[in-house]
Amino acid sequence: MSLIQGLGAANSLLQNATGLVRELKRPRIKQETFKQIIMDQLQANRQENNKTSQMERIDKKALVLSERFIQLRDTQGNGKLTLEESGMDRELFQKVDINADGTLSRDEVHAYFSQQLKLARD
Repeated sequence: MSLIQGLGAANSLLQNATGLVRELKRPRIKQETFKQIIMDQLQANRQENNKTSQMERIDKKALVLSERFIQLRDTQGNGKLTLEESGMDRELFQKVDINADGTLSRDEVHAYFSQQLKLARD
């Protein structure tokens, strides 16, 4: 065995020993504590899923509302709204017109409605 191989083997042995010592020093938890940790994590996951479901419902509602809004106001039939078609004041229109192209697309109206529903929920 060469010196380099010997040093490599010694290093590997030292790393394994260090890992074993670290594992032995790690605090142990009782079964009840572990069970409580798992239950807390499951509850947090449920809450996160409920929050996600609520956000998805809000987003779907915003989609329906924005589609209806455009359908009712789009006199040109091009799927976009001008300032005049929208019935909004200029300041609000410019806030909703994310890309500042002078028209409101379905995505822009949907994003605005979704934002407003989320704000109203909080």
